[in-house]
Amino acid sequence: MKKIFLSLLVLIPVFAVLSCKFKLKEEELLPKPTVRYNKEVTISILKKSSTTKYINIYRKDKTEDSETPIGIVYPKSDESYIFSDDLVFNNHEYSYRVRYSDEDGYTYTEWSDPVKITDGYSEYDKLKYSDKTLSFKLDETNYSLKIIGEVHLPEIEDFEKDYKPMLIISCPAKTQLFELSSLEENTIIPLRGNLPSDFIARDITIKGILAQKVTYAKSGNDSKKDIESILWTEPSEVTVLNSKGNTIFIPELSGSDGIDYSRSAAFYD
Repeated sequence: MKKIFLSLLVLIPVFAVLSCKFKLKEEELLPKPTVRYNKEVTISILKKSSTTKYINIYRKDKTEDSETPIGIVYPKSDESYIFSDDLVFNNHEYSYRVRYSDEDGYTYTEWSDPVKITDGYSEYDKLKYSDKTLSFKLDETNYSLKIIGEVHLPEIEDFEKDYKPMLIISCPAKTQLFELSSLEENTIIPLRGNLPSDFIARDITIKGILAQKVTYAKSGNDSKKDIESILWTEPSEVTVLNSKGNTIFIPELSGSDGIDYSRSAAFYD
């Protein structure tokens, strides 16, 4: 008998960001963040405003000529914020920029000065989910995805303890992440009734999967955990069988918003 899970798409409203409702202020670039490298990359981010809701961090790989969202910082009352990126590759050169999300829109910084990695990871595929046999099979009778094949986990220290699998879904106005409880073969991922309204009654695209690590702020109240930051691995593409280019259409019945995974202006969805 196949092992089937009926409630695997876990949406986390506390991370919700309606990026299509914000104005994009790309022309108002702020000063670049300070970036240092000593076995891991440390990005120092200046405080912009007390109304900042969250800060996206983007990494540009000069070696691969690519740009990727790598995480989010949820600011508190500090004057500056520190974000650490240890998922870097040896002999690659990186620059970083951040995007502030405020009540009136998004504001980007300039790109940082580049840093050259001299003792990072040596094999790219070991820092992300990998296996060409992994795919999703779309069931249009109940609008769910079934996992076909197996996936190799990233070779990151304490990976299974610290990281959760995330599904990347894109619609015309935004790209968001949704937590999965498992990536085991034959797992069923229900979409209808779980995705937010912006992903319903229109074409959406399954972009792939990645792993997410959440760091919580230290607090004396163990019953309430405030999220301090989120770190993402590189994304991995996954083919959706029974679809046209991984694009599907789901009729109405909606859930809560996911985590903002929007790319910067040059890659805006």
